Amino acid sequence: MLNFHSPLNYRETALALFPERYPASDAPIELSTINSSFSDRDTEFWTVEAENLIRKFNQRVRERLAAGDIGHLSVFSLAPQPLLILLGTLLGDIVPSTSTSGTVSRLHGSGLWYCLRHHSM
Repeated sequence: MLNFHSPLNYRETALALFPERYPASDAPIELSTINSSFSDRDTEFWTVEAENLIRKFNQRVRERLAAGDIGHLSVFSLAPQPLLILLGTLLGDIVPSTSTSGTVSRLHGSGLWYCLRHHSM
């Protein structure tokens, strides 16, 4: 896949949450693609990466929400536009994204990296 190094890191994203929120753990919930043999120019890329995102989201986010382990998400994501749209759709299925409640914070860019941070209430 792409030789991509994300400009996002745990320390900087954690600092962006203060003072209203703070990280619930020392590690993010990552949904990133690592060591993929596909390039975004391959026709299979979009199908494979969309399925990868859905599976990781269901395993790492949806199951934890159902168990009551996550009360709030702050989302920091860098990805190609189609995968960001898919991530937004997946988040919309589980979390009301209203600007007044602050339930979901989003930072979108380019590249391929996902980071969901959950917080203690």
